[in-house]
Amino acid sequence: MGHIFKNPAALDISTPQGMAEMIGAVSAFLGAPDRARRGLVAAGVREITTASDFPDEIKKIIDIYHVGTKELDLGWQKFFWVRDFTGIACSTYHIRTATSGLTFKKLLPGEPARVYAVGAGDTPVTFDRYGGALEFLDQWFNDQELWRVEDRARIFRYTFYDEQADAAYALIEALTADQDVDLQGTADDDQVVRDVMTIDYAIAQILEDLEDTEVPASDKSTFVLVAPNRLRGRMSHALSLGFSRGSVDRREVDYNVSPVFTQKFSSNTDYYVGLAGEKSQFAIRQDLEVETGRNILSAASQAVGFGRYGGAIAEEAQVRRCATA
Repeated sequence: MGHIFKNPAALDISTPQGMAEMIGAVSAFLGAPDRARRGLVAAGVREITTASDFPDEIKKIIDIYHVGTKELDLGWQKFFWVRDFTGIACSTYHIRTATSGLTFKKLLPGEPARVYAVGAGDTPVTFDRYGGALEFLDQWFNDQELWRVEDRARIFRYTFYDEQADAAYALIEALTADQDVDLQGTADDDQVVRDVMTIDYAIAQILEDLEDTEVPASDKSTFVLVAPNRLRGRMSHALSLGFSRGSVDRREVDYNVSPVFTQKFSSNTDYYVGLAGEKSQFAIRQDLEVETGRNILSAASQAVGFGRYGGAIAEEAQVRRCATA
């Protein structure tokens, strides 16, 4: 992780300017992942995974904002169309729905987002506020223990984006049983061959179901395979075989499939294949920002960080849940 403060020795929070510099540095650090995401989108990169995935000119954007992508689970951004509503004054937007979909809404403060089903028509996506509070003791600055400030800011940022990932993956895992795909092939087939056949079959089903909808999709579209970490080796093997031209006794269907692996799913036996983006959307209304105040009783600076976002899978036909047994 890059340091939050460029010149810690010169930071004097007893002055208004010093306090503003401290809060500005913390706020910039907290909001760095979202700013980097927008920078990458402007550079023609659709999603953030790890820095090693990008050419040098793109890595510079990540380096400028000190984005520790290794600490954040941002793989879900491959699956969703991440939309930027930060410059638009609205509390809700709608995704046109052909059949049915899933969305989530925040409950009372501190409670997790809940996923629920919606019927045909427009799927509403509301922007709820998520966040928490930080407190920085004056003595940390007086004793030049700024590592304490950085540790708390890092944990806070991690928690915020981790909860964002929880909401995104919960939408995927809430897929209804109507979209389930059994393991294809027979017991005589190798496991990897059956997995390839299952992925092929799931994508073929998606394309068939989307044929009479307004969702644009073809055999040249990008599909995303989202699987628990426990299936990383198995799915990687299947995708590698899927793009080979070996003499494997299976149906040859050459789709563009991009894998994502996560620790967020409650089950380690299923994985998901979906058309990237389109009606699966996650919108950022407000980046993680900081408001500040003073607590004279504890001789500390208080910082409240919050952001607003919402998401939905407005067309379940875009996604399939695939079995491994």
